[in-house]
Amino acid sequence: MRQVLVLFIVCVLSAFLLSFVYGKTAPLIEENAKKKIEASLKEVFPGEVEFKEIEPGKLWEVYRNGSLAGFVYIHGERGYSSVVRAMVGVDLEGKIVGMKVPKEGLSETPGLGMKVTEPWFSRQFIGKYAEDVKLKKDGGDLDAITAATISSRACVNAVKNGYIELVKKRLPWWMKYIREFAKEYGIEEVEPGKKWKVKDKGLLYLGEAEGFGGKVQVLVLVDDKGKIEWIHIQRPEEGLPETEGYGTEVATQEYEQRFIGKSAANPDVDVLTGASVTSRAVIEAVKEGYKGGE
Repeated sequence: MRQVLVLFIVCVLSAFLLSFVYGKTAPLIEENAKKKIEASLKEVFPGEVEFKEIEPGKLWEVYRNGSLAGFVYIHGERGYSSVVRAMVGVDLEGKIVGMKVPKEGLSETPGLGMKVTEPWFSRQFIGKYAEDVKLKKDGGDLDAITAATISSRACVNAVKNGYIELVKKRLPWWMKYIREFAKEYGIEEVEPGKKWKVKDKGLLYLGEAEGFGGKVQVLVLVDDKGKIEWIHIQRPEEGLPETEGYGTEVATQEYEQRFIGKSAANPDVDVLTGASVTSRAVIEAVKEGYKGGE
């Protein structure tokens, strides 16, 4: 009976001590883990930015001067003998600004697959569109690790699939058009998320104004004289908040054509019958977005 009592007391004291030690060390462990994550976030998305976690351990929004500037995500794919996880920073075009493969939890073949963690391998991804990355063996332009194609391909898939699953659906509707201009002509951002200089074409800008049901947005390209060369009015499937069959009537190529050749500073375009409020919002969005671009 005495031995049982002694054993019970030892167990109670051990549990108390473990609880005490955990209570003291847990906050420190948590703080160190947080600092490590923050350092990694800054490594893959450098600059004066702030991070907001929106999917724990998977996805962060990145803000610069209060405006959304991009995302950082973590995604893993099966490699040769473990899951290869990639931490990737992308801007709003979906272009990679930084990438790393953490060594934690990775157990690929030493001297071969483990080389996916080396900086030279990660640097290859920078400047490329995340959903388009491919190894040279698969028709792309990324070098695989010699004798470690499986690990290399797992890394590429982690970057690509993570972007498609976590980021692509969160991009603003207009980014796909920015990307098309970037691919065809080349662009330079003039004002984050608002204005871009299109090589040999003119100024591309985003404008918005209050419609009947909410903010109506337009993307407009003007030449160096401020004349509208191209315009895209936000469609219902892109989030146009107007009434179906009425306000949504502005979101057609036919109505967009009325703006071509007009002055962006004061487009002389008639409003549509039955969609007058939304029409005026489109005209105002064109004007407001162009301000400062003269």
